[in-house]
Amino acid sequence: MKAPSGRSEVYRVFGNPTRKDFEASKLVMVALPLPMYASWQPSIRVDRVRVHELLGRTLSETLMAVWNEARIRTKKAIGPVPNLSGSELTRYYDEKTRQYLKNLGLDQFGGGYVYRKVVGGKLLSMHSWGIAIDINPARNALGTAGTMPDWYVKIWEDRGWTWGGRFSRKDPMHFQFASGC
Repeated sequence: MKAPSGRSEVYRVFGNPTRKDFEASKLVMVALPLPMYASWQPSIRVDRVRVHELLGRTLSETLMAVWNEARIRTKKAIGPVPNLSGSELTRYYDEKTRQYLKNLGLDQFGGGYVYRKVVGGKLLSMHSWGIAIDINPARNALGTAGTMPDWYVKIWEDRGWTWGGRFSRKDPMHFQFASGC
């Protein structure tokens, strides 16, 4: 699926979030394929997120690509582990990959669907359609350059997402499946 460009196309593709039945008819819960935690209370594990029904697969595939790239980077950094094999080795690399993502703050979920206006604006946020997600808001606050690694941003952008770190008013925690909005 190609991301829509401009608000009129967002309405055409994803519908009107002001409709009373929008949440019930257009949003679905999607299981997250990698471990994430609520940025506002890191002891809370976030296992699923509500998104627009057209984006469930895209979000899952994007996050799975993040996990796979993190796994490759972890293995490269650690190298071979001589005393482990099979499921023990898999568990070892899983734990090290989780730690790698945690160290970068990429396991911190900042939010998905919420019906609201853009911060400081009058237009609806892309979160209102369930087509935006925030990652690691503590290190990537609105108006800052943030700390998102290039490889991470590339994974999202290669799958059609627009990164808020490229907005004129930088929002580096934000990824949305729409451009020109």
